[in-house]
Amino acid sequence: MDPRKKLDLEKKQEVEARALERALARIRRMRENGGGSRARPAVKVDWSKHARKAANTRKRRASRRKREAQAKNAPALPRRGVAKLGLPGWKVLLARTEPGRVYRMADFREMMPEYSYSAVKTFVFSKLVPGGLVEQVDNPDYERMVAENPAYSVRYLYRMAEKATYLAAEWRLELGE
Repeated sequence: MDPRKKLDLEKKQEVEARALERALARIRRMRENGGGSRARPAVKVDWSKHARKAANTRKRRASRRKREAQAKNAPALPRRGVAKLGLPGWKVLLARTEPGRVYRMADFREMMPEYSYSAVKTFVFSKLVPGGLVEQVDNPDYERMVAENPAYSVRYLYRMAEKATYLAAEWRLELGE
């Protein structure tokens, strides 16, 4: 073999050996740092947390697809509220009350089966009481009720205001009740 070629081959092998050493040193550093890049150590990841999150997402999506499929096949709900009665709910509630009679919130709910309890509460507290169409009065039996059963005690009662009697009569005619 030519001595020049022999020197070139040795030099080439030296360069490759140094490159291999550098690569191995880099791999060792990465293993020590947890497998991250050269710039920063790797962050340890809790894969069980991600697996739980993915499982919950799959469950949630499956449940949503099931609900949507049931909704497509379900019969149409009966019409409620204004579309069914012809008047806004608060007007219907006032039309169904009798002048001079005192009501609890539960009584209002029974008078309005077309609406939810929260809707009836909204009618009373956002329209009727602030508008002066229904008066909120203290319950005279409240102290006795608290003593007997605090869970079922009713603090306030409601009664139609005098100025609302004519409006209620007019709306009763519109409803046909």
